[in-house]
Amino acid sequence: GLFQIWPLEPSLRTAEWGFALAQPFWGTGLFVESARLVADFAFETLCTTRIEARSAAENGRGNAALRKLGAAPEALLRKCFECTGGVVRDHILWSLLDDDWRRVRPTLTA
Repeated sequence: GLFQIWPLEPSLRTAEWGFALAQPFWGTGLFVESARLVADFAFETLCTTRIEARSAAENGRGNAALRKLGAAPEALLRKCFECTGGVVRDHILWSLLDDDWRRVRPTLTA
């Protein structure tokens, strides 16, 4: 799998994160645990106040995981990403604010 975070502005106040996890690890809890570590680092160490993520609109598992982490859907990005085979997919833009994270973080198991 891969989890990454990068600044959307020099101060790191707003950052974007990306993630990919191989199918054998879906449903194992590895995604939430890994995302928890990255969010902790972003909010506590980097002092980020907003993290943005994109997920394919049809990715039910990914969107449910983002919601579980406390993220809120903000927009539908129509035909924004071309995948293998030339298929262009809609994505959902999600945001996770530091206040959201502080509220949800205690509910996630380590």
